[in-house]
Amino acid sequence: MVTSGEKELCAAYITKAYTKATHSRACRLLDCSRKKIYYKKKLPSKDEPVRRAIAEVIGNSRKGRIKVIKLVQKSNPEMGSSRIRRVYEKEGFSVVKNRVPAGF
Repeated sequence: MVTSGEKELCAAYITKAYTKATHSRACRLLDCSRKKIYYKKKLPSKDEPVRRAIAEVIGNSRKGRIKVIKLVQKSNPEMGSSRIRRVYEKEGFSVVKNRVPAGF
């Protein structure tokens, strides 16, 4: 079973690989929606205050998600933890653990 996201990737590939193929024609061939390529999400404008608050709390240090959520909520109690977590992970603030491969 092919998901709609995979169909969109295929449509993008077809329009790149074959210069004469338009996006609408590729979508018609794959039976997927043309709207997805033109849709712009509105969340980034809502997320800007949260992103600024996270950047202010983190500064130049490395802090984990739970600590960042608590510090942001301390200064901005109206911000929900799930929203802070989503922006924290989406904007690339998350701290990546160094994992040692098995066998070492």
